[in-house]
Amino acid sequence: MKKQLLMSTALVAASAFAFGGQAMAQKMNKPTLSISGWDEQIIGFSDNKYPDNYTSHGNGFDAQTDSEIHFNGATTLDNGINIRFRVEMEGNTSTDQIDENWMRVSGSFGMIEGGSYDGAAQQMVTGYQGSWSAGVGQNLSFDVADWIEVPTGHVASTVNRVTNDTDSEKISYFTPRFEGFQLGASYIPGGSQDINNTPATRSGADHGGYQVAANFVKKFGDVGLGAAVGYSQMHDALNANSALNKAWGGGIRVDFAGFRVGLGYVGRRDAADSVGGTTDGRAWDGGIRYTFGPNAVSLTGQTVWRETAVSGPKDKTKQAMLSFRRTLGPGVNWLVNGMWAKYDGATAGPSDDNKGWAVTSSIKVNF
Repeated sequence: MKKQLLMSTALVAASAFAFGGQAMAQKMNKPTLSISGWDEQIIGFSDNKYPDNYTSHGNGFDAQTDSEIHFNGATTLDNGINIRFRVEMEGNTSTDQIDENWMRVSGSFGMIEGGSYDGAAQQMVTGYQGSWSAGVGQNLSFDVADWIEVPTGHVASTVNRVTNDTDSEKISYFTPRFEGFQLGASYIPGGSQDINNTPATRSGADHGGYQVAANFVKKFGDVGLGAAVGYSQMHDALNANSALNKAWGGGIRVDFAGFRVGLGYVGRRDAADSVGGTTDGRAWDGGIRYTFGPNAVSLTGQTVWRETAVSGPKDKTKQAMLSFRRTLGPGVNWLVNGMWAKYDGATAGPSDDNKGWAVTSSIKVNF
């Protein structure tokens, strides 16, 4: 009896160990979730040279905030395939608080990506263009207008990115990098973001688009070279599903002796112009930075032309930024920016003109 009891106890213990080990293995392979993002607190002073007929006032001291929280998931299957996802939550908006939401499946075959995010051309080209690749402070395309206001009636936007949509849902494929080269492509069923309860339609929004791109990055001795080209198009909802919105561009950056020099160009042709729209444009974008120890300094600038009518005059935007960054600790940076902008409107009179300058300082924490 005692022997049988001991044997039964041993069997129970062995079973518990076996099932416990299996449960532990399953637990170890379970997808993980982590949190990342940033928070930036900014103070600054701006001076805007508004014409007399403007009623708004943008001069003086201001305090601003920029923040995002990213929820990141990851797991690796037994066959080595890696799966990652991210949901990005905006910290400074009362409308669309979820920015991007994507999943990536990668392995020796390359990477497949799906969700709401930037397309292949925008992803693969932007980081090689001038201010995007060389800037060390606030973003030249997005942040200057927070301090030097775009006047009413002036057509200005981030035309210097190769895209015809925002973060609308899409599917993409990226090849493995070979000898420094990588290719990517995206298919975009519909141009409206976060429409997940109905199929994509041919009316009411741009649709049926794609992006293709290629980039190259390699080091030659002490010199690093990166270059990219991309193309994007979508069918326009205003033109009986036939006319196309198009964007194309490229960038090149060179790294040597602590310096980085970058230059980019983007052109855009929108089908809406055929029915009186105002969206054609082109942009040149350049920058240079120098890194020394925990410090970095950069000078970036861009010129953007946008049409105001079919084959008509163009609004012209010029922007420049001198930035300094010092790393105070892991993930903690102190930023100082000097900004300048000039908006020359195409219409007669000063209603769509403005120019100004601003100086800002911020602490940015990346976690």
